Amino acid sequence: MNNITVKSLIQSNYPTLHQAEKKVADYILSHAHEVVNYSVTELSEKSHASEATIVRTCKKLGYQGYYHLKIALAKEVINPDNSYPENTDFSDITSLATFLLKKQAEDLIQSTQFFNAEVLESILKLLANCDTIFFFAAGNSNPLAVYGAYKFSQLGLKTVVHVSPEMQINAAYSMGKRDLAIGISNSGSTNLMVDIFKVVKERGAKSVCITNYIKSPLSKLSTHQLNTAVSDKIFFEAFDSTRVPAMGVIDMLVLLFMYKNKAHYEKYRTREEFLGSRFKG
Repeated sequence: MNNITVKSLIQSNYPTLHQAEKKVADYILSHAHEVVNYSVTELSEKSHASEATIVRTCKKLGYQGYYHLKIALAKEVINPDNSYPENTDFSDITSLATFLLKKQAEDLIQSTQFFNAEVLESILKLLANCDTIFFFAAGNSNPLAVYGAYKFSQLGLKTVVHVSPEMQINAAYSMGKRDLAIGISNSGSTNLMVDIFKVVKERGAKSVCITNYIKSPLSKLSTHQLNTAVSDKIFFEAFDSTRVPAMGVIDMLVLLFMYKNKAHYEKYRTREEFLGSRFKG
């Protein structure tokens, strides 16, 4: 399973689960330490779901059955990474700040479990050979699209980015087969992003989606997919997750591209040296 944790798999596939399957998933997430000792019959009784539903849920997550999921879960429970004590004292603002930053670090580390060497190599080739990189996003992800376009333009690549929905749709219709679309969407199901990527597909352009969910409308429309880890909700529903992992993926692509394409790195270095000498103190 490429070392992807059970928790990450459940959270990334959660929107695709049926209601009965979500009951199983919710129970596993909430009672991981107990579930590793349950038989399928015991889990059925505890989660109020049939044994068939449990097996079906496990298979949807990519496991052969409940036994294989339980083995993977046991490894995580026995040797957990980046875990936080439930009785953490948040009365001290420093402790709270530390906790929040550790959560961001956990998201970044968990995101690496989804990376695939072949997909990354293919995306890097597309970046090197495309005519123009078009960045698309909506809502809270919009600043990341602007950031991505700026970072790649620093390397001498032609980029296009717009914030307004109308201009983004317009840009999608202007794409050619040698262009590349990069879409950033936490849910992968935002109507605007789905509409844009339908146009991108019609235009015959290659596309990359950066999203939290393995299976989503956006991933089905994309030729390439990069997944980020889904964070637990922090404090309240409206702030369901941050965009730190998505920004990390953008930075990763920029750095990998620089590593693979030394000429573009030289452009970046020369420009930075000029700006440093021009605007220093």
